[in-house]
Amino acid sequence: SRTTSALAKHEVPEGEAAKLRAELQAVEQARKKARNFGEDLLEDMMTLDNLSGLTDEDRNTRKATLSGLEGLLQDVDTAKSRLAMVHRQLEEKLKAVEDAEAAEARAKAEAEEQERRKQQKAQASEEYEEELSQQEKDQAPPVQPTPRTRA
Repeated sequence: SRTTSALAKHEVPEGEAAKLRAELQAVEQARKKARNFGEDLLEDMMTLDNLSGLTDEDRNTRKATLSGLEGLLQDVDTAKSRLAMVHRQLEEKLKAVEDAEAAEARAKAEAEEQERRKQQKAQASEEYEEELSQQEKDQAPPVQPTPRTRA
């Protein structure tokens, strides 16, 4: 229960998929531990139920112990359901972050591609202008000196 409370209160910053994955893994480990604790409690309860030939005092002790184990089992079940909720929330956050990161990566790639095309057009235009300029120079008639007239 303390683990569940700590995990539920722990704020994970949005946009950090690696941190979310780590948190998700921690929740999965806590879920496994809770499941194992629950199984152990059930086994202990079954063992106590199977005891026979007990004195009245031992039966009363067994009854009190079983009652305590049932309370612990309820705590474990509560923790398991809270962990499942936290797990679901983390999965949703992780999906949202991964979707946002993928969209950002696509937008960045698109912007880079547009910039590359813009630079190619600018370079092609510059080369074309240079070629036209060179053609004009090649086709221009030589400049003849104009005769000077005396006045």
